[in-house]
Amino acid sequence: MLDMEWDWGTIANWPAQSAEEWRTMKERDSECVTVWLNEGGKKVAAGRCMLAYLGRVMEGQLPTDVEALRDLYLQGHQLTCTFHSAIIGLEQTLNTVRSEIQAHDGRNCSCGNVVCA
Repeated sequence: MLDMEWDWGTIANWPAQSAEEWRTMKERDSECVTVWLNEGGKKVAAGRCMLAYLGRVMEGQLPTDVEALRDLYLQGHQLTCTFHSAIIGLEQTLNTVRSEIQAHDGRNCSCGNVVCA
């Protein structure tokens, strides 16, 4: 998780960060936007992978101390909520971006941008 945040910023901020980045990406060429969209897809995939790992956290040898079990459950729940919210928000942002690009392409606009400003 720390590696993910080191590379991509705070997980909880992914949706807002992507929405902010899109404001500037609109002015870039399509190749740059494609790279940016692919990077967003990598974040979503990594987040889903982490959710799968969290789903299996209680497998194997568990502590016998009740408080340790409660703590483990609470940490898993908090992480799951953070990842789930970030993934859903990021997916929604990326889908909105793709829809804007598709609508722009459908208009056969000659502005030269990915979408009209």
